[in-house]
Amino acid sequence: MTDKHIPAIEIVKAMIENIDSAIKIERVKYDSDTMAAGISISGIWHGIL
Repeated sequence: MTDKHIPAIEIVKAMIENIDSAIKIERVKYDSDTMAAGISISGIWHGIL
């Protein structure tokens, strides 16, 4: 088995989209200076994060 680096934002994105197919990630903004990411989402919430 090989180690593969997956950015945390991709993991969060996959988790959110798996809650309900009506929720879609519209935009991901990553600030490399602060190592912070912001996510814009759209849709109807059918689950709890």
